[in-house]
Amino acid sequence: MSLKNKICLVTGASRGIGRGIALALGSEGATVYITGRTLNPSSTAPGSLSVTADEVSARGGNAIPVQCDHGVDEEIHRLFDRIEKDHGKIDLLVNNAFKGVNTIGKNIPVPFWEQPIESWDDVIHVGLRCHFVASQRAAKMMVPQKDGLIVNVSSPGALFNFFTAPYG
Repeated sequence: MSLKNKICLVTGASRGIGRGIALALGSEGATVYITGRTLNPSSTAPGSLSVTADEVSARGGNAIPVQCDHGVDEEIHRLFDRIEKDHGKIDLLVNNAFKGVNTIGKNIPVPFWEQPIESWDDVIHVGLRCHFVASQRAAKMMVPQKDGLIVNVSSPGALFNFFTAPYG
């Protein structure tokens, strides 16, 4: 299936599932906006947007890396303003950004009533709330064009208690 002339956005694409989705879309010729907090490689975090962008381009796609903290609504709005200005449309949004991995790891053995409230914020704010914000902005472009797809990446935590109380 060719995705030539399709404008896609994959949030949280510097590593993991988001990176893999961006690579697959690029392989089919899509223009893929990729977001995350890590623009360039570092010794403190695996993966980066610049590395993912190079890999997407090597597979035939057009990657546009945008450093974006999805925990900041204004950064999400600027991202969608840019997509609308550059292309006037969006065909696919993949909501994948998530901040809670380290928080979950630290808090698995801790009873939820002893966990800091920030553990809730880390898991829910960047991983649920930001998906809603991005979906609203994407829908505002998709509805008038009568076309588009929004995909929300989730986990087994959506179905049953998994890891910690804030997560699932």
